[in-house]
Parts: sequence; C-alpha cells; structure tokens
Amino acid sequence: RDGQPQPGGRGVMVPEAWAVPALVAPALAGYLAFHYGAPLEPVATAPAAFFRRRAWGALWMTLGAVLGAALTTAGSPSEALIALGIRLPAEPGRAALWVLVPLAVLVPTLWGASRKPATWRDTPRLRIAHWPQAIRRRNVLAWAAYLAGYELLFRGALILALGALVGPLPAVALGTGIYVFQHLGRGAGECLGSALMGVVFAAMTLDTGSLLPAWLVHLAIATVAGSSGKQLRVNS
Repeated sequence: RDGQPQPGGRGVMVPEAWAVPALVAPALAGYLAFHYGAPLEPVATAPAAFFRRRAWGALWMTLGAVLGAALTTAGSPSEALIALGIRLPAEPGRAALWVLVPLAVLVPTLWGASRKPATWRDTPRLRIAHWPQAIRRRNVLAWAAYLAGYELLFRGALILALGALVGPLPAVALGTGIYVFQHLGRGAGECLGSALMGVVFAAMTLDTGSLLPAWLVHLAIATVAGSSGKQLRVNS
C-alpha cells in the first residue's frame, strides 16, 4: 500500500538478490524454534505449561519476523515494523468490516462445531477440571500474546513484507501454503479451514496494511473454539 516502507530498497542489510531468503529464513527459524523448543502438546492439562508454551511461541515468532524485516527493509527500525503491519489501519471503517463480516459467519459455525465429538480431539487446547475466572482471563491473554507473534510471522513477514518483494499473489500462495502445512495432522476439516482462512487473513492484511484485523479475528476464533460447547458446559 502507498506510503508503506518497501523491503528490498536502498539501505537494506542484504543484497537485493538475497532479500527473499533473508526475510523468509529467519521467520521460519523463529517458528521452528518455538515448535521444537518447547514440549509439544495436542492438548494440555497443566495451565502453567500451556501458558509458558504460548509465551515461548510469541517470543520466537516475533524475533524471527522482526529479524527478517530488519534485514530486508530500508530505513529505520520503526519503518521495518510498519512494513510488518504494526500500524493502525488507515481506514478504520474498512478494517471493521474485515473483522465483523468473518466473525458473523465464524462464531456461530465454531460454536456449533465445538459440540461435535469430532472436534474434541484438538479443542479446547487447555483441558482442566475447573475454569475459574482467573484461568479464563489468563487463557485469553496467553492467546492474545501468542497470536500477536503468530500474525506477525504469518501475515506480517510472509504476506506484507514478502508481498513487497515478490508481489501479493506469490506471497499469498507461499504464505498460505506454509500456514496450511503447519496445520497438517489436525484433521482434514482444520486443514481445509486453514486454507480458506489463510486467504481471508492475507486479503484483509493486504487491504488494510495492518495486522490488527487478522489478529482480532484469530483471537476471537481461538477464544470461541477454546471455551465453547460441551467442554465449557462440563468444565464450568
């Protein structure tokens, strides 16, 4: 979008021919450091371990995305952050539509799906006998921090910053492909949903130039999927 710092310009730390690997490699390294650097859990029964893993993910994915942008974006560090979409949308009304329209479809769909046994293998991620208000608040905060790093990597580095280097369509194809790949093993339904939502997240990020709409929608998805349906009724 106009006025946004462009990766690959003058003053970058790597030659232009190396800009794409210099952006993508640190981003993927950040995700792999998170994925393999903490115990993996399809679901967790210990809140402290679950919250630590969310924090670990936020840290490493943020570091990977920021390092990639710093290597490939001309200008000051603040311009590298803007290139990743760390900015308010220029058109708040347009951004609000990108948030409200998907949620109008997704929230009822997720609420209904959470009552089906097929979804209980993977959701909610945190499974404990009791959900006091303090745990509920920490759960939302943990997801908020984790998804900030997640969106910074998958939509900031692999959509916005990469799109400035290779064009939006190749960036959407590559970024969404990686996004779907890391959902493998969670069932055909979630992989299909990640492909669809990967395109939607990419479109809203490219259109607004900001990570805020994708982060808000993704946080709502995680919150509803993690605290609705049968698990909520049983554990309340």
